[in-house]
Amino acid sequence: MKFKSMLVTAFALLVGAISTASADEKIKVMYLGVPQVGPSVVHAQNFAKQLKTPYTFISQKDCAASMDYLKANTDVVYLLASTNAMTQKKHGVDCTPKFEPTDLVYVADNYFHLCRKPGSKKDIMRERFTIAGASVLPLMGIANDYNIQNGMSMIAVPVQSSDQVITSILNEDVDYGMIITTAADPQVAAGKLECPYTTNPKAENYVGKKFRLAMPDYKIRWLMAIKSSDPAVRSEITRAAQSKDYTDSLTKLGYINIRNTNLDQSDIDRWNTWIDDNLKTYLK
Repeated sequence: MKFKSMLVTAFALLVGAISTASADEKIKVMYLGVPQVGPSVVHAQNFAKQLKTPYTFISQKDCAASMDYLKANTDVVYLLASTNAMTQKKHGVDCTPKFEPTDLVYVADNYFHLCRKPGSKKDIMRERFTIAGASVLPLMGIANDYNIQNGMSMIAVPVQSSDQVITSILNEDVDYGMIITTAADPQVAAGKLECPYTTNPKAENYVGKKFRLAMPDYKIRWLMAIKSSDPAVRSEITRAAQSKDYTDSLTKLGYINIRNTNLDQSDIDRWNTWIDDNLKTYLK
């Protein structure tokens, strides 16, 4: 009887250990791209905060390390940005995992503002001027488009991130910056920047109304996907993505075309087409 009691106790401890291990399992959240700073990382971190189960935020040094991590792990939800995907593809780096429509969590778009320091008198149609942009942007190609089609003298100045673009404008190191709306809008609200042009076609100051451009509605396309076979994990990630609090927060930050239900192959096709169009137009 004593031996039987010991077996029961051992079994109970084993079950408890398994249960504890299961409870301690965490969803891994990552922005699959570089650099690991700026709006892209903040975007992924904001999503992670919506989860009601434990999570850990994963940061890798480059696309190769991120892809290796994704291949070696499960229960991972990852964010992709079209700007990073196309830049890496241009350099022959694989930074877009293979996924199916059922793996999609949500898609969204984010436009750019062309901003300057308040009070700037630079006449961009007549004078040479500098414009900074995050290094993941095809800024040289975009500047060439403005110059060739509009007779302008725009000089591209790539920097690491949107934060550095803003700093460069405020320090008067550059005349203008091409800044994602999520980073630019708070600066405008604080009176630190003014943005006379935007790539949002629904805005009154849409660049397409003023300039001839190959891709006037330039944007970042975002795509979030999941790698997991655990129904509970997939359910929690879907719940977080579809929650009103989260979608409202995205809208408030300037994200548009948010889709988090009924996603299908057409969403993947739009993602791939946008990247290919960028490569053909601005990174050829």
